[in-house]
Amino acid sequence: MYLRGKRYETEKKIVSNERGNNQYKKVVVPNMLEQPSTPKKPSTAAKIGKEYGVSHYAIETDEKFSKAVDAMPQETKEKILSGEEKVSKNDMMEFTRLEKWQTKCLTFQTFSYSL
Repeated sequence: MYLRGKRYETEKKIVSNERGNNQYKKVVVPNMLEQPSTPKKPSTAAKIGKEYGVSHYAIETDEKFSKAVDAMPQETKEKILSGEEKVSKNDMMEFTRLEKWQTKCLTFQTFSYSL
């Protein structure tokens, strides 16, 4: 999960205005019966998901998971990645919604009791 998320994070491109349209450019609505001139490329998440045999949603969730793990303190991160501490993907998603000071308190309390 972690490595798939990191791979997606590094390979994806942030495209803000792919078609180059703006408020001053005349927009032509294509005829719905005609075939588009260029086929749509599969997204980066879909491409990586196909390689791993999972959906693009799983790859996007893995990216969120990897960002949550990276937000953890170093010793906690090492425990999670080594498999010493088991953390579910749902718990990590909840962790990303917390404020920074809350995450520090939570990780200190959680992992100090497990020692």
